Amino acid sequence: MSEFGTNLKRLREKRGLTQQEIAETFFITAATVSRWESGMRYPDLMTAKKLADFYEVPLDQILAAKDFPEYVKKAPVMENYRDGRIQTSLYTLAAIAFVIRLIGFFLFPEVHDGSAAAYIRQASDILMTVSILIVLLAGIRCSFKGELSQRISGIIALIFFASQAVTLMTEGTAAVFCILPIICMVLTVLFFFQSKVRYFPFLSTMMSVYLFVNVLLFFLESGTYSAASTSFVTRYRFLWSFVNPLGVSCLLILLIWQVYSIYRKHRLAEEVIR
Repeated sequence: MSEFGTNLKRLREKRGLTQQEIAETFFITAATVSRWESGMRYPDLMTAKKLADFYEVPLDQILAAKDFPEYVKKAPVMENYRDGRIQTSLYTLAAIAFVIRLIGFFLFPEVHDGSAAAYIRQASDILMTVSILIVLLAGIRCSFKGELSQRISGIIALIFFASQAVTLMTEGTAAVFCILPIICMVLTVLFFFQSKVRYFPFLSTMMSVYLFVNVLLFFLESGTYSAASTSFVTRYRFLWSFVNPLGVSCLLILLIWQVYSIYRKHRLAEEVIR
């Protein structure tokens, strides 16, 4: 058992509380409390602070101050049970949207001139959609098990923005729009992998701008579909056109939330160390 787990168990037993009672107090599962006390997992810093306040002891009596930054990196992004379920739901909704999009490629094959460039574009769209689906399924699994750390979230974000950049470029989208996911990729590396939290305002702003652009492009595209024809197939293509921006928007909203949560925990860690 780790020193952290030993301290937590001792404080709980001193109060005469069960793991289930602690779990109900902090809206988590008893299994999570058990993993904390066995040293298999650590709570995020926000939860650790709440535990310290609950037991009326200094935070460094539960966690070693010098290890606070590492705890933030390794702990789940969303430690709270409710937040974790919302996170899983957003990943799932995005995954469903991309599954429908993937099916749509075969139900509504794009009419093109048969050129090599057109086939490459179609193959690229399918490949990028499959790539996003794979990382989303990994995200759902990790989030459901409470194991979605800062690094795993960063990997999902990086692959997502990379696929978006490739998709926009192959579709011939204006350069000003293509540059947005590329900038987000660079900021994602700095924030998620190098823990440079000072980039939080830049990353959150760029993600918000990209969210706005995604919605804008959707309305432009849907307007083209609706004006082109009123046939049965076109109407269904119009409905199908909703799924891609829906999936992208769900992921962007979730990423902005995750970035804010990680930023808060790192700032708290810095304050405690001081």
